[in-house]
Amino acid sequence: MELWRITLAPLINEYESFIKALQSQVDFYKKDHEKLRVELTDVVDENNNLSVQLKAALSKHERILSPSYRKEIDMVANLQQQLALATQ
Repeated sequence: MELWRITLAPLINEYESFIKALQSQVDFYKKDHEKLRVELTDVVDENNNLSVQLKAALSKHERILSPSYRKEIDMVANLQQQLALATQ
């Protein structure tokens, strides 16, 4: 029985040190995963905000370029010309 202990003791020690190394890797990757999750959440939030801003800008740009808006601008310019001619 003593021979088994002598033979197995180094193997058990090696196994325990290997388990400790694996556990430290797991702990490291858990921390890294949490850090990346927080960063990803920040990026997603920023992306959503930028998407809202882009949609608002495109909507405004679309309204400016729409035919009805163009007609309104032309009518205002025409009325300004008529007013200028009438006051001369």
